[in-house]
Amino acid sequence: MPAVNPGPVVVQTTNTQSTQAVPSLAQALQSTYVIAQTGLPVILPGSMFFANNGVMVIGQAPSAAATATFSATSGAGVTMTMSAATLLGTAADVGRVLTILDQGIYKYATITAQSSTTVATVTLTGVALSGVGPFANNTIWLTGTIPGTGNTVAFSPPTRVIYANCYFYLPASAIFSGSTAGVYFAQGSNTTVYVVYDNILLSGVPTIPAVPTPFVCTGAGAVAQTTGSNVTVMTIPIPANAMGPSGRVRVTSLFSNNNSGNTKVGQYNFGSTGIAAASNTANQTQPVLHDITNRGVTNAQVTYGSTGFAATAAAPLEPIGGNDTTQIVNILCFLQLVTTATDFCQWDQMLVEITPGS
Repeated sequence: MPAVNPGPVVVQTTNTQSTQAVPSLAQALQSTYVIAQTGLPVILPGSMFFANNGVMVIGQAPSAAATATFSATSGAGVTMTMSAATLLGTAADVGRVLTILDQGIYKYATITAQSSTTVATVTLTGVALSGVGPFANNTIWLTGTIPGTGNTVAFSPPTRVIYANCYFYLPASAIFSGSTAGVYFAQGSNTTVYVVYDNILLSGVPTIPAVPTPFVCTGAGAVAQTTGSNVTVMTIPIPANAMGPSGRVRVTSLFSNNNSGNTKVGQYNFGSTGIAAASNTANQTQPVLHDITNRGVTNAQVTYGSTGFAATAAAPLEPIGGNDTTQIVNILCFLQLVTTATDFCQWDQMLVEITPGS
């Protein structure tokens, strides 16, 4: 809201009394207000498996149709034996998760020590297994290495933590045959198993639905994630005339991804103008802060050319915008896995502020 002028203020001096206009604090400090903010992560996950009713398992079936057998049904220090070579047999196996669908319940074997390409020591969590196995290839899914140690094999890594509430971008026909590509609300019970709901993020930042809408459907099975192009995960409208001729929009965000040699990209646009991008391989987090300001008129903008905020010189020229801010202009937030469908990347938080300027 524009500041209200309190009118003339009387200033008393030693010999005279004069009347002059003194700006209020709200006038001296431009009024900045929040247009959108969230701390819910919006994730472009690696390739996955969809069971029935929106249940998503992150990971792939073990290679060579390998089955899994265990030396015990619960606890730590359990020996897991695969029927065919499917592990790395190196320290990079530590932290990988085997998700097991056992009598309709998901259970988890997390590798704590490697031995060979077929044998590892695991900790079993969840309800105890119904038996020691073997568990069939179509009821077990193996992840890649945990975020932070490098995704050295072609298996999607688990999420960084268990997200009680989050959103996932899923390609067309991922949840069931014919399902729409989009950003769906989800809730996690483990770093590899999430229930996806029929609540799609269409505009604005993500929120938690008051009553999530469950899917009742047959799962699509194994699903490959989209690669090589930006997918739009958030659309944040800036209201018409909110900036004014010299106003500013500031976007503050955090981009994160798994550690691998492959490129993961986060980008956002102000209308048709690209204003920020983060591109990482091994680096796992990057704060991204950008301003875009009208240049004395409502249809010309400028922002800085570096990918994120830094008090250093930057090689790129500043992006120049020509968006008409007397109309709604959308901030478009993108994610991209450039080459590899088993990586992941995400926006962890987003804050959009407006400082109007006349």
